[in-house]
Amino acid sequence: MSVSTGRGDLLGLRHATLLLFAAFVLIIGLAGPANLRYGLIFSTVYAVAILGNNAIAATLEEINLSGGAFIAFGAYTTMLALEAGLNVFVAMLLALVVAAGIGAVFAVPTTRLTGLATALVTFTLAFSIIDLTNYLTPITGGDAGRQVSLDAGFAGLRFSGSRPGMLVLVVAVMVLVGLAHLWLLHRKPGRVAIAVGEAESASSVFGANIPLVKVAVWTWAAGLGGLAGALYALAVGYVSSSQWPIMMSILVFVGGLIGGTRSATGAWIGGIIVGGLPLWLQNIVPATATSVLFGVIIIVALLAGGKGIAELGERLLTRGWHLVGRGRS
Repeated sequence: MSVSTGRGDLLGLRHATLLLFAAFVLIIGLAGPANLRYGLIFSTVYAVAILGNNAIAATLEEINLSGGAFIAFGAYTTMLALEAGLNVFVAMLLALVVAAGIGAVFAVPTTRLTGLATALVTFTLAFSIIDLTNYLTPITGGDAGRQVSLDAGFAGLRFSGSRPGMLVLVVAVMVLVGLAHLWLLHRKPGRVAIAVGEAESASSVFGANIPLVKVAVWTWAAGLGGLAGALYALAVGYVSSSQWPIMMSILVFVGGLIGGTRSATGAWIGGIIVGGLPLWLQNIVPATATSVLFGVIIIVALLAGGKGIAELGERLLTRGWHLVGRGRS
């Protein structure tokens, strides 16, 4: 069993930890005050985006710094779809499809690059998203922004702000995409993508369609970014060009490093640290010290996690399980 590569019989463990973590977030969020619940909602929105970004890092071993741009694409798609009177779930699906389509087009030239070149190209997309949304002000609302419908809901639950229904929605989405992500990673699609990332030439010899595999991974990542954008739009209630700074894309990338790139629970842990923690710190420490303290916490988390906090936990659990098994034998 290998935790570091993602191969081996880890699927059951990762499913179990994901479901347990989801139950923990739901219980704490529904029982706690509104500010705690909103932080958990924001954390989970980031977690969905981090999960998509991790697909690239965990398989192709490339650096993607465009996560914030695809969150923006999903948020604007959702806003426009709800304005057109579409069902909230249809709007979310459209956000995923539109972002995935843009990601597929963007991936065609990007997959020809590697290493620092990939990072720079994706950084450029994230950097230009503010200018793009300002240029499209008649559609996006520019810096002034546009309101997102607050009437979205289902079965008596309202999907907006810090409402309990919003927490239920983001947790349900994270569980569904997390299970799908883990299934893909541990099955043939994931194994082929990992092989392409580790030994591209050898994979080509064994029949792997390298361009197709890379485009598929980037498309999946972009789609999850768009889905995160849909949830973001519902949670915040409006979209504006000023909401997409380059720091958002950097935090999505860093969140994956903190939690671990091959664990869905790790993406959630990373989301809590980069998404929820800044909101909670505002209520504890002075505003001038929030950024400094947040930076220190991120550095400590990166150093403590090694290959990610979740993967560290997996290694400890598997070692403990082996020790228990030896003791019984």
